Amino acid sequence: MTVIEVRIELKKGGADPVGKNTKKTLESLGFKGVTAVRSVKFFEMDIDAPADK
Repeated sequence: MTVIEVRIELKKGGADPVGKNTKKTLESLGFKGVTAVRSVKFFEMDIDAPADK
């Protein structure tokens, strides 16, 4: 079995309202020093295939 990991993120400089709101929330909870937050989708897939292909 092979595990494939796929990461999907916005282009650099693109608007990221989820990241922006998460940063604001972290700051309101007292987290200091958070300079940026980006939202990313991550998928992990198990497939029946040899790992060498």
